[in-house]
Amino acid sequence: MMRKLRVKNNEKIFVSIASYRDPDVVNTVDSLLDNSDDPDNVRIVIVDQWGNHPDEIRPQPSKNVEVVRIPYQQSRGCCWARYMSQKKYTDEKYYMQIDAHSRAMPGWDTFATDTLNGLLEDGVEKPVLSTYAESMQFTPSKEYDYFNSDVNVVITTRGFENKDNDKILNCEKSNYYVDHKRPVRMPWVLAGFIFSYGSMIKEVPYNQNLYFQGEEDDLSIRLFTNGYDVYSCPRNLIGHDYERKRIRHWDDKKNWGESDNRSRNALTEMILGKNRGSIYGLGTKRPLKEFETLAQIDYNNKIAHTTLEDHGKYLIGKNDE
Repeated sequence: MMRKLRVKNNEKIFVSIASYRDPDVVNTVDSLLDNSDDPDNVRIVIVDQWGNHPDEIRPQPSKNVEVVRIPYQQSRGCCWARYMSQKKYTDEKYYMQIDAHSRAMPGWDTFATDTLNGLLEDGVEKPVLSTYAESMQFTPSKEYDYFNSDVNVVITTRGFENKDNDKILNCEKSNYYVDHKRPVRMPWVLAGFIFSYGSMIKEVPYNQNLYFQGEEDDLSIRLFTNGYDVYSCPRNLIGHDYERKRIRHWDDKKNWGESDNRSRNALTEMILGKNRGSIYGLGTKRPLKEFETLAQIDYNNKIAHTTLEDHGKYLIGKNDE
């Protein structure tokens, strides 16, 4: 029996996928559409940074899919690619970002929109859902099998990377599995799954000048200081392939270290307020000090509290049960 589509013209979801020579992106697209309750409301934009490896399978445009093709030699990294996909946004109500090697839970779109709208109804003015996407499991023959969607992961601060380098303020994160059945507030977004209203990317667009490291720190801080609140998703809607080997941007880019260093330095300069007033600078809705309280972190002294208990009184709020 064919599923009856519940098309809502004002409920469209813009899905951003940055794909770098990825052999799995076609399966990712199929999973999103096959597991959507309203596939006609899903618009996927893929920035396909393509090469000529025999394992690569090019995604094709369709009613639901727009493909921006860029030879991999012209790529400037994942943050730039995510920025390029956001340029194709056309006022869809919702925005979702995932990686090119992912799978979706059945009914992911209904669950995500209901959860986000529930936060809005509870008084969260600018809610964002994010999570650490669960690892995809494979059969002995290396075929995709499943991922565990019945989990709620809270992301907290682990500590600073490059502890001996006072110039760099990039953080490591910790994943805590909790039993709470409603969203839990947390400081950090994880780039492999972000879901919010489309207006978010107008106000806080991806920083195209970053390379890789600092991506999530930059976006989390800019979202917070622009008035956004990040929450875990009570179920894990997206599975992620962390296991299979694939070509990475830094495999092809000989001087990638230079780009990475510039990215880390740009993050530090943003935190220190050196680009205040820029679209990529700190927002004006809330001070950085409030983010430090939420994240249990002290940028001046490079101190971070690392356990869920340290974070609990700030993260467990009225939307928990």
